[in-house]
Amino acid sequence: MQLEQPGAKPDPKRHLLRGPRKGEKKPPRQPRPYDPNRLTLTKAETANELGISIRAVDKLITSGELKARQIFSRRTIRIMRSDLLAFLENNAIN
Repeated sequence: MQLEQPGAKPDPKRHLLRGPRKGEKKPPRQPRPYDPNRLTLTKAETANELGISIRAVDKLITSGELKARQIFSRRTIRIMRSDLLAFLENNAIN
C-alpha cells in the first residue's frame, strides 16, 4: 500500500478500493440497468411490463393471481419471468 505524499492530490477512485474516510460521502448508488432477459423482476418492473400500477401488482400478488417470492428478507419480493408469462397466458384476451 502506498502512503500519500503531502500536498499530493487525492485519488478520486480511492473509495473503490476501500470505504470512504470519516467525513467523506459515499458516491450515489447507480440503479441497475434494465435487462429484458433477467429471470426475476421487481414489482416496479412487473408493473411496467404489464402497463399497470405497482399497487395493482400488489393486488394481483395478494389475490394469488400472480406468484411472487420473497428473496433474502421479508421486504424483497421478486416475480419470476416464467410466472409472469404464465399469468399473461391465463389472462389473455381472445
